[in-house]
Amino acid sequence: MKLVAVVAAVMLAGCTPAERAWFAWQARPLANDEPVPCAQWIGTSRVAGFTDEEIPTEHAVMWAESRCNPDAWNPSGASGLLQIMPMWADDCGTTPAGLFNPQLNVACALHVLAVQGWHAWSTYPP
Repeated sequence: MKLVAVVAAVMLAGCTPAERAWFAWQARPLANDEPVPCAQWIGTSRVAGFTDEEIPTEHAVMWAESRCNPDAWNPSGASGLLQIMPMWADDCGTTPAGLFNPQLNVACALHVLAVQGWHAWSTYPP
């Protein structure tokens, strides 16, 4: 068991932050009947423009921010799947209420990512 931990630590040492986030998300325990977190939003992510390489990190952030709930809301005003702050709504061509729409939320997240990078989300890496 110690050898496995050492090998895992060595493997993660050479990883990018996005890869470490992916491994951390994958390593979390799942209940026997729990589906892969946020899998239902993969198509939405692809349509919005996330690449297959970005989707694992996006979904790790999505899970950490909202547990894949498009109706999630935070008293800070962050809304939707990726907890987008209302200040981004205008840049994304919507209103703060529009950020509860999963397609708009994910598309807006891609814009936020382009402007600020993954560190726009306080849960990155999860």
